[in-house]
Amino acid sequence: MLKKGALHTLARKAGLSRMACWLVVAVLFYSSLEYRFWRIEGRIIAGDVVSYYQYLPAVLIHHDITLEFAHRDAERYKDRFWSAPTETGKYVGRMTLGMSVLYAPFFLAAHGLAGPLGYERDGFSPPYKFALIISCLFYVFVGLWFLRKALLNWFSDRATAISILILGLATNLYFYAVIEPPMSHAYSFSLIACMIFLVIRWYAAPSVPKAILIGLVAGLILLVRPVNLVFLPLILLWDAGSRPALMERLILLKRNWVHLLIIMGTVFLVTVPQMLYWRMTTGHYIYYSYEKERFFFNDPHLFRGIFSYRNGWLMYTPVMIFALIGVFLTFKQHRRLYIPMVGVWLAFLYLTFSWWCWWYGGAFGMRTMIDAYALLAFPLTAFTAWVMQKKRILGSLYLTLLGLFIALNIFQTYQYYTGAIHWGSMTREAYWDSFLRKDPSDRFKSLLKHPDYGLAKKGIDAFSQFEKRTDLPAVLEDTAGMAAFIRQAEQTIRNDTAWFDLVRQKSVSKNKPVEEVLREEALWIWNKKKDNAVPK
Repeated sequence: MLKKGALHTLARKAGLSRMACWLVVAVLFYSSLEYRFWRIEGRIIAGDVVSYYQYLPAVLIHHDITLEFAHRDAERYKDRFWSAPTETGKYVGRMTLGMSVLYAPFFLAAHGLAGPLGYERDGFSPPYKFALIISCLFYVFVGLWFLRKALLNWFSDRATAISILILGLATNLYFYAVIEPPMSHAYSFSLIACMIFLVIRWYAAPSVPKAILIGLVAGLILLVRPVNLVFLPLILLWDAGSRPALMERLILLKRNWVHLLIIMGTVFLVTVPQMLYWRMTTGHYIYYSYEKERFFFNDPHLFRGIFSYRNGWLMYTPVMIFALIGVFLTFKQHRRLYIPMVGVWLAFLYLTFSWWCWWYGGAFGMRTMIDAYALLAFPLTAFTAWVMQKKRILGSLYLTLLGLFIALNIFQTYQYYTGAIHWGSMTREAYWDSFLRKDPSDRFKSLLKHPDYGLAKKGIDAFSQFEKRTDLPAVLEDTAGMAAFIRQAEQTIRNDTAWFDLVRQKSVSKNKPVEEVLREEALWIWNKKKDNAVPK
């Protein structure tokens, strides 16, 4: 064991912030080993991840990116490949190719090892799932590492280290690195952190290699999640939040206009494969694959998205209140950062909460906010630095509070796993009924309020007509008896894509077969009908 003096020497040599990055990833890796999701059927490659991941086995195993093979044998592949028919008669995947690009090195490693380890080389056996978990941990580490380097340009090593620990252990980034690691949000966090770092380095000393790297990362940001286009103005506006700074920036950009062309050209080249794929499957270079799902820009749910018990950001990640306070400190202490940072963040909030499903379905907390954590790390670290400069007792109180937030976050992550926190139907009563409980109470389910996805897609409040199910007339018809009603309800749920997606997510979270969860949903409707909760 190292002595106290040796520990201090190591800390000085390695840097507290560097050690914080390693500590976060070590905790995430240990937590992943505890859950062992790669061994559980229906975990890891499930929900949205199916659509992110399917391009890899389609191309590298089945040699058919059009996914036509999956439709020729629909029964065999129904839970592994998801696509929709197009007007050309072909099929198109819902998600863009970006996540498959990021998964690819880890997929290839798993593909090479699966056979020698005695597993099927089908793209879905345990080695492939384990590889996806490792890919997430890798990208989280890369994101934290380069975010640390970016923060050290403005803040002390100690304040930076504390912020790294907060982001990695006290926010829902922990959940999306451990419970649902292949979801896109941890990867988007990493890419945006790398982009900010590269932009800082480019403005310090412009060069063609840096411009190419900025374009590559920016292109991947778009390819992973196109709505994150909103972060790309940071390339031009970072640290230019005053009139003199903006004039300096314009002069610098004019002098290096070739670099800007290189950045834009690289972004375009990264997105070309997506456009060619869309052209091949739909006949169009640009294609909207979400069909009837849309934004309602005239009705953003900002307050609900931040404070609601139903996946509200600060309700499940309360530690980020310090980042919001830090925004005001940034205005006073780092004003050149303030305007571009706040402007991009507000645009991101508006876009995020204008989506028809503002609570983002199956989620722990507001999962989309993870994408913005690299940006919010700056006001968070500004607040941390301010507190740590005050009296020692205030700093000690702050660190104690952070410890409690970390414990709460990890515990609530476990509650989600046990079902004590629901992915999309939480209420005030349900939240406090489960507070500090490891498992849900007997009355927990009765306290939930399930959203009406049909109404939400039309821009109507999804919770104002709870349990009326006005979009399901077939379920409400009289039948000869319970058995006939249940069969009819199950078929109606299957025909409702959004509702059946929820059933799949629920089956994963509860580790139950899809058919069993489908029957539970149908029984729920039957019971409500008997109690006259659902009008005929």
